[in-house]
Amino acid sequence: SIPSSPDFPSLNLSHAVQVITYELYLADLSGRAGTAHQPVDARELAASVARIVNSLENLGFHTQAGPQGMRTFLSDILGRAMLSHAEAVRLKGLFEKIEGMHGRGE
Repeated sequence: SIPSSPDFPSLNLSHAVQVITYELYLADLSGRAGTAHQPVDARELAASVARIVNSLENLGFHTQAGPQGMRTFLSDILGRAMLSHAEAVRLKGLFEKIEGMHGRGE
């Protein structure tokens, strides 16, 4: 049960959903003790972005903003995504593979 005021014994549906979702979130955190998500640091993020921008340039992908504009765009998006190390490695690998395939005419 969810404790509430005797004057208002029921919750609005949106409030009830919010409380339950919060409890599920807490339960998930406690179930993953010691395996918390660790986002990459700024240095690794910059290296990932640089590799992606380099691949895009090698593929002939150009924007009006140029490489620096693309670097800023990707840094902003990927920074908000809070990539893990494994995700950053996989993303770089994806662009390297695309670049390699393009060079072979595939």
